[in-house]
Amino acid sequence: MEPGVFHLKQTTAFYGSCLLTIAFVVFLSATQPFILTDLLGYRKKVATHVGNLAVADEIVSIIVAPALGALSDKIGTRLVTSAGVAIIGTSIMLYTTRQTLYPDILIFRCLFSVGASAAGSMITAMLSEISQSTISFSFFGFHFHSDPPEAGYETDHDKRKAILPVLVGISTGLGAVFSLLVFLRLPSQFPDLSKGEALQRSYLIVGAIAVVSAGILYLTLYQDPNKSLKGWIREQRGFSIAASVNNEERPEEQAAQVPTPPYGELIKQGFVEMTKERSVMLAYAGGFVARSTTVATAVFIPTFVNQWYHNNGYCGPDRNYKGTDRCEEAYIMASIISGVTQLVALLTTPIWGFAVSKFGRTVCITAAALFGLVASWVLCLIDSPRSAWFMVLCGFIGVGQIGVIITSMSYCTDVRAEIRGSIAGVYSLFGGAGILILTKVGFALSDEWAHAGFFVLGAFDLMLLSIIFFSSKFGQGFIREIPASSVQL
Repeated sequence: MEPGVFHLKQTTAFYGSCLLTIAFVVFLSATQPFILTDLLGYRKKVATHVGNLAVADEIVSIIVAPALGALSDKIGTRLVTSAGVAIIGTSIMLYTTRQTLYPDILIFRCLFSVGASAAGSMITAMLSEISQSTISFSFFGFHFHSDPPEAGYETDHDKRKAILPVLVGISTGLGAVFSLLVFLRLPSQFPDLSKGEALQRSYLIVGAIAVVSAGILYLTLYQDPNKSLKGWIREQRGFSIAASVNNEERPEEQAAQVPTPPYGELIKQGFVEMTKERSVMLAYAGGFVARSTTVATAVFIPTFVNQWYHNNGYCGPDRNYKGTDRCEEAYIMASIISGVTQLVALLTTPIWGFAVSKFGRTVCITAAALFGLVASWVLCLIDSPRSAWFMVLCGFIGVGQIGVIITSMSYCTDVRAEIRGSIAGVYSLFGGAGILILTKVGFALSDEWAHAGFFVLGAFDLMLLSIIFFSSKFGQGFIREIPASSVQL
């Protein structure tokens, strides 16, 4: 298959989609506890209800992510991404239109999950796409051109695949920080409204931004000329891809069309690759931990802070209560701690990129898991979110989070072009499974022990370390690793 060409528009749109997707996910995840307490009036079992919504979210994600990944191998990543962001925006705007948790909020959360799964899984697919394509653009007199490597010339290939995941990490980190510093502070911009009304107004604004962003992404993202919705529909009706475009494409475009395996076979291949390639197995294991850590920083930190302020008598049931300002302090404190966590992750992203190029992916994913393990379990010993150590340890969790994200996504860049979407879908499935287990177990225990989520997260890091150890020490005869393509700069 001939490589595509990413111009400035497509390259900017790709990294913009990374930023926006994470920003919207962080916004909804971080504001979830406040929706229950300030809008719906819940005071008890808040963590349990937040956990139930998160579990439903991830069940939907686990179901749809592999299918969406395989679908992108048929119709391209552009349509899946833009449709996903549009669904995110629609669900956010609908999210606060009803006042019941079950089933209204639950339904809207599941709809949000479909959109987030579509846009999120395509980050990995598009990363593989751009890493195997020509990048060419001019900007204010600066000309940049990079061709895909030819056989036998791996240095440029290695350099690109070390840099591109780092840029994704920077984009997602900026998205998280932007969400925490801008989106999460929107309710405070409406002092004349009640807390619930301010949240509703904020959700409408963020949802509208998402819908507009979806349209822009559709117009600017790269579209593989070998894939289209029309071609897939006609193929489903019994026509080959080549026949479906016979009267619409120029001869040279027809020659470029390459049939892909059947839809169901693509989903299957996403799982089978795990048993064949050690790199894919480590990518999936890393994705399991990476997305779990993202949820821990976006959800468990605000939930822990919210619980601490309520349990210590700083929050009142109505606006005129003397402790109301303390409740707003909880909201601000949660955004500050989460913001610091994501900012530390963002600032250490280039360091992880250098480390990957210097020491290799296995060393780096091991170090990242160790950071997460130690920070998560030591954090369980800190009782107050006001403690400086609490913020420091959250920062260390952020360091481990971005390290696992970069290395696990780097493992995904070597896969064959025809199954890159399937790999991305299964990668997201494993991430969803991690979130499902973390939220179900963590939130179920959080009402009794507020640190439960962080303890479970540390256990996940320990599991990742075990997989790395056993696959490298005992697995060479069963699973081989694709030659590292992110090890030299």
